[in-house]
Amino acid sequence: MSLYYNSRNTATRISSFPGEILVKKGENVRPDTTLLRANYRAGRLCIINVARDFNIPPGNTGKYVLKKEGDRVKWLETIAKRTTFEAMKQIESPVDGIIERIDSILGVIIIREIIERPDVPIILDIKEELDNSTKNFNEYILKKEGERVEYGQTVAGVRIMSYIPFYRKKVISPCAGKIIKIDYTNGKIFIQKDMPKTEMKAHYWGQIKKIIPQYGAEIEFAGYTLECAFGTGEITWGKFVNNAAEMEANIIFSDYLSPKDISRIIEHRPVGIVAGSLDYEGVDLLERHHITSIIIEGFGRLQVNKDYKSLLARSIGRNIILKASTQVRAGVIRPEIVIPSDEEFYKGMKTKGQFKIVWGKHYGKKGVLKGSPHYDEIRSGTKTWLCDVLCDNNEEITVPYNNLHALE
Repeated sequence: MSLYYNSRNTATRISSFPGEILVKKGENVRPDTTLLRANYRAGRLCIINVARDFNIPPGNTGKYVLKKEGDRVKWLETIAKRTTFEAMKQIESPVDGIIERIDSILGVIIIREIIERPDVPIILDIKEELDNSTKNFNEYILKKEGERVEYGQTVAGVRIMSYIPFYRKKVISPCAGKIIKIDYTNGKIFIQKDMPKTEMKAHYWGQIKKIIPQYGAEIEFAGYTLECAFGTGEITWGKFVNNAAEMEANIIFSDYLSPKDISRIIEHRPVGIVAGSLDYEGVDLLERHHITSIIIEGFGRLQVNKDYKSLLARSIGRNIILKASTQVRAGVIRPEIVIPSDEEFYKGMKTKGQFKIVWGKHYGKKGVLKGSPHYDEIRSGTKTWLCDVLCDNNEEITVPYNNLHALE
């Protein structure tokens, strides 16, 4: 684990899909600021259990599948068939798409929906389909403008009898989408196909330093990063508190959490939890309730690192970011607590007593502060709190306050 400060942290936010950039260079952003909005043609993922439907061992799935991985398929196209002495069974594609995988371990086919020309509405000609000479189609159209429809859903039909919900002729939707217009005079239904959208948030408090056209941006911010032992969930942000009465919709801190403590905290629905340590049984509770959490030290009742505890204590009431993704195998990823800093962050700092320089070319020197810290620009062009230090060897130097560690 490590704790470090950087006056020019850079976070790069990149989307997997090209889209519209909604911010400008130099603009200040919050974690919930939308950087990019993208539409993409890859739709839903459909998993078809061939082994279950055909009552066969999963390993035999490939024998009955009529397509290969990478093949394009149309809605209602036959993709698997099995013939026995009793009957013939077949499976049809539930969407227009591409076969991403044929899994003989699980016995399933995975189809990714592909949306062709999503900007062009589908037009269903009710008059032609129903072969009806009437000019008033109100009694035959079963949906209203603004309603959603799915593949194969009946949108219009002529019933055998008015009181029986069976149709002599019917019109079904060839796609999933929203009915944007109904022309009752000419008997036409206009369906706007679903267009999956994705929005990418900033995830940080900072300033846009660079725009990556169509794909994202670089965000610069000053602050501390605390690497920790273990995390659950992904990324969240919010006000950092240590008072139980304030935990709802905030991030709560505790030195140690028992399973009983976690159960109590979960009832108040915080957006995140930071704990010095916890019992292993508590991890299951956190994961089951999908709460982002970061454990600083590990499992059991452990002492929290003094530097971490001091910095977290000064951060109570501030907004922080939890990056909880954890990977302990090759390519280790440690969860991180990010504490953005600004001029206000240092107003309550300690100025009395002995200090040790823990960063930079003067690393290891000890001394006391002369006068009060002053907020000024450093060589990199960033503003921060600077301290004049009288070292034990009577040398006078000026260093950023965040490069100092107070000695007890």
